[in-house]
Amino acid sequence: MTPSSFRIRQAVLTDAAALAGVHVRAWREAYTGRMPQELLDGLSVPDRTASWQRILQSEAESDAPWRSWLAEDDDRRVVGFVSIGPSRDDDADITEHTELYALYVLSDAYGTGVGQALLDVTSALSRPTSLWVLDDNPRAQAFYRRNGFAFDGAEKVEERAGASLRELRMIRDVR
Repeated sequence: MTPSSFRIRQAVLTDAAALAGVHVRAWREAYTGRMPQELLDGLSVPDRTASWQRILQSEAESDAPWRSWLAEDDDRRVVGFVSIGPSRDDDADITEHTELYALYVLSDAYGTGVGQALLDVTSALSRPTSLWVLDDNPRAQAFYRRNGFAFDGAEKVEERAGASLRELRMIRDVR
């Protein structure tokens, strides 16, 4: 895939299965060695499809405050996605702050500009934005730093499959 051979569009209900496939594969590609293998092996495309169906159904409501976009290659194969909405952080004003819930790109699309294009579509909101990133994910951290995000000192630990996963919050003010 070349940098210009993809397009970004808002995700719709019929994209649920494709998004689920990317979600599961991207997690396995990005988090192998960073998360328990048991957790990654247990990821299920049918389960994620059901989740994506719920998400996209709710996004179809005209007043829904969250949105998802996807990137497709020339063959209309989904190669990445981004989801945003009101911040879920206790210390944020949800009417003023957006949270980047997820941004995932398949490894074979790394370096093509897909991740940047997906993040750029969210930048049009012109609101302060936060995200949570694994402390052991230097590639993602560098990408977000290049895009104006900085660590604000907040962190949380999630327990998954018997492992403690430390996440750090990054914030970007209005650009």
